[in-house]
Amino acid sequence: MSAFSSTPEIWESMMSPNPFIHTTTTGGGALACAAAIAAIRVVLRDNYAEQAREK
Repeated sequence: MSAFSSTPEIWESMMSPNPFIHTTTTGGGALACAAAIAAIRVVLRDNYAEQAREK
């Protein structure tokens, strides 16, 4: 599970002229999405953010 964010200028420089240069290997795949949802549920259920703050 990962994420990418950027400014519009950086995004355009990566996507031009070929929009298929920067893609994901499992983007939109049902199994990958199910695994991501399961992982997010565990992170929220076990309150990992609060545990990290305490450490």
